[in-house]
Amino acid sequence: MHVYQKNYGQYQHYDYKPHKERSGCLTILLVLGTLGGILNFFQGCGMPSAEEVASIKMFFGDIPDWYYLANGFITFMSLICLAGLWMWQKWGWYGWITLNVISLIIAIMVGFPAGIFLVASAISLGIWWAVLSPHWDSFE
Repeated sequence: MHVYQKNYGQYQHYDYKPHKERSGCLTILLVLGTLGGILNFFQGCGMPSAEEVASIKMFFGDIPDWYYLANGFITFMSLICLAGLWMWQKWGWYGWITLNVISLIIAIMVGFPAGIFLVASAISLGIWWAVLSPHWDSFE
């Protein structure tokens, strides 16, 4: 918002930025998302151990090696989007949505049950939007 203030007979222009206050729910969600993203990134950066591979094969069958690299990249990009949300940037939310869609596509390509991932993404995005929407006017 642009504001003009009269000062000593002259008008001075300055940008007025309203105070942004983050609710407790939004703060908790951002903290949990950031901590979860960091843990997932470090846990998912390398190839899984033999025990983890056996466990994964039991539930999902063989998973291509590129999946782990893609998962690490998506997790890293999710952390960048969360940083955007911390800084009140709308691109953080749009990136978060995009990464959820990309994750769903990758899950389908790998052979994971699409229904479970679709429902989980919808619930996750719904919770995020329910917490973000009251503050949407504060985002730039």
